[in-house]
Amino acid sequence: MQNVGMLDRSLRLVLAISFTYLGLAPLSGSDLGHLFLVVAILMGVSGLLGTCFLYRLFGIDTRDRGVS
Repeated sequence: MQNVGMLDRSLRLVLAISFTYLGLAPLSGSDLGHLFLVVAILMGVSGLLGTCFLYRLFGIDTRDRGVS
């Protein structure tokens, strides 16, 4: 069940790429670098699949349903 809109998905993917860079380049090997990589993976997966577990938990849905 998708609950993440296109703008939200795009932002998640951009942040995932940015966090991956931070985790691999300047912070490589540090605890903070590992945290950035874990967050990047979670954001990337939710951006690609269009589903966010926390959104589902709190009943949030950012998809555009088309206003009539």
